[in-house]
Amino acid sequence: MAEPNAISDLQAVDFAVGGVIVGAYDGLRDDKPEAFRRFLERPAKEKIFRAENEDPPSLIRRIAQHNPGKKRVPDLPVVAYYRSPGIVGNQNEKPVALDVERHIDDTPRAMRLSSIPVTLSYSLLWCAWDKPTLDKIALAWFAYVAHRGRKYSRFHVPYRLGSEPIEIPASISVPREIQADNASGEQAEGRLWAARALVEVNTQVLYGREVQPVDEITALGQVRLI
Repeated sequence: MAEPNAISDLQAVDFAVGGVIVGAYDGLRDDKPEAFRRFLERPAKEKIFRAENEDPPSLIRRIAQHNPGKKRVPDLPVVAYYRSPGIVGNQNEKPVALDVERHIDDTPRAMRLSSIPVTLSYSLLWCAWDKPTLDKIALAWFAYVAHRGRKYSRFHVPYRLGSEPIEIPASISVPREIQADNASGEQAEGRLWAARALVEVNTQVLYGREVQPVDEITALGQVRLI
């Protein structure tokens, strides 16, 4: 009986994008603004959040609710990202490869795969209590992904297809196009500053299963000596 087919999941892409965001703030050293320095010192789980499609005040309230015993007002800045529902087929990025047999290294096994390019849209939200800190945290992201040679805007998405670990290539579209829109709202309501940017990620969805590889080819027909 043939192995059942499996399909890659998009949540693995979400986690990989989160890893890119964390990387944008790793290895930075700065002593001003003071809030930005505190941000760099905090662990990733306390400064990078996978969010819903929330406005900045709602996000801050939710972060505060998930920190029992701490201050009702969370320490900012923070970074949140959200993936919009839906998938766009990206046929221009890479041709679709159907039913390709890929041998698994150093084993007598193989995977039969179909690869379908897709584009996913993420909303990146920065929140801070002051404008200089908001500027710094947004600029740090753009400086990271716009690195020459696309060193950091290209990455891999690890996941498992059936029992086999596989890495899918992914990349951020046009990382040097810098545009962050104001999401602060009415400053009369408080001093929360926020900015939002759209991040498009090109990657692939894989569909397939493990198969028994063909080791020999048998040719049938007449043999003629020349």
